[in-house]
Amino acid sequence: MKVYLIRHAESEGNVKKSFDKKLNDWNLSKKGEKQARKLARKLKNLNVEAVYGSTLSRTFQTAKPFLKNKSIEFIKDKRLNEFNHGEIKGNWEEAIKYRKKLAKKLGIGFSEVKLPKGESIKDHFDKTNSFMKDLINKKYKGNILIFSHGGTNRSIIKSIKKLDLNELQKIPQSNTAINELEWDGKNWKINKINSIKHLGIPKKAIKLFNKVRDSKYDVLTNNCWDKHKKLQKRLKKAGFGTLKAVEKFKWDDQKLPKEILKIPHPKVDYYLYLLVWIHGTGNIIDCSFDKKLPYYNKWDGENHTKVLVNGTRILSKEKEKIIEKSKEEIPKRLKEYHKFYDAVNNFWEEQRKT
Repeated sequence: MKVYLIRHAESEGNVKKSFDKKLNDWNLSKKGEKQARKLARKLKNLNVEAVYGSTLSRTFQTAKPFLKNKSIEFIKDKRLNEFNHGEIKGNWEEAIKYRKKLAKKLGIGFSEVKLPKGESIKDHFDKTNSFMKDLINKKYKGNILIFSHGGTNRSIIKSIKKLDLNELQKIPQSNTAINELEWDGKNWKINKINSIKHLGIPKKAIKLFNKVRDSKYDVLTNNCWDKHKKLQKRLKKAGFGTLKAVEKFKWDDQKLPKEILKIPHPKVDYYLYLLVWIHGTGNIIDCSFDKKLPYYNKWDGENHTKVLVNGTRILSKEKEKIIEKSKEEIPKRLKEYHKFYDAVNNFWEEQRKT
């Protein structure tokens, strides 16, 4: 059995950038309707045994162009509905902070926190896992289409890949993204995640990413903050939406020689990278290290790149404070620890020669 797990096309809620706290039944936008037709052309030669979707209108509207002139039922299942955030204030970053705070207060796991008039992450995982188990028990042999939501798709993919909760948002899900899953009778295999070739790969954004990435990385004069601010400006000019992201890290946890780490250096530092919006999802992109270094990022326009430091993502208001303070703090830090940063630069210069 092969399963094509598909996120819905752009909805009116996506256009409004609504954090879908209550399961609002958004219709597709005009752009979303075009995306659905492109998806139908991509899938037109696919022989399908069954088609499933959530009970929310945007999934059926996404499937409708494909189902046209086909005598196949669209089977609605509420277990495929988007994660219900309930009644909380703020965006998804605030929701994460709320869950962490409540989990600590109640002495329960992060995934067990039930949001006011909403559900817990565990509730959502249990629903999607229940659906997938029932799908297996139906013993389909052919192709199955599932029209679903970003959160639901991530939940299904997480269970198959056995990912940690912290990695959940690292699964990109663009509008009409196709995820190809295969059941061999014993195990699931993932063939594709977030395929969006039917909508068009963002070649302009990839070109801008490569150009900034390939400018020589230098901690003092062309560091992660310099490069990503430059890239953000160019992406914005080219019409791409972006968001700054910050990682808190320790130099002692990075891949540096011990003799360099003996030089006085900051205990904690901050690393800037970006999210760029591609067909309705934020792709993590990190262009810091140039391609002459032993490890650097390639970006295909569909998937996230790695974040090139081992650290912890800073969320919401704390992130904004760090970004604001960076204008004054970074020059001071570079001056105070100049000897250390100089040694890091020299180390990477040697790496370029190998």
